[in-house]
Amino acid sequence: MTGSHFGINQILHAVRFVIDAAVSLRASSRVLNVMAQMDGRPAFDEPCHTTVQNFMVRVGLYLVQQSRFESSSAGASAILQRWKRISAGWTS
Repeated sequence: MTGSHFGINQILHAVRFVIDAAVSLRASSRVLNVMAQMDGRPAFDEPCHTTVQNFMVRVGLYLVQQSRFESSSAGASAILQRWKRISAGWTS
């Protein structure tokens, strides 16, 4: 099977580990692996560090594109506020 098949919670957790918990990309993948084992899921079902990096790039690009539609004076503040809304709304 080609391509990835990760759920939104896996993506969000991986990105939040790196951004909010200051965990490295490789460690983020390992933490997801440990969480999967604790839930009884197979350990190999977690993204590798390059996939986590791609998640971060995609989320960041989305945030930047969305902030362009808001006032230009908001800048980084708008991006930060949008990230807080996303991370608060998507966690389980």
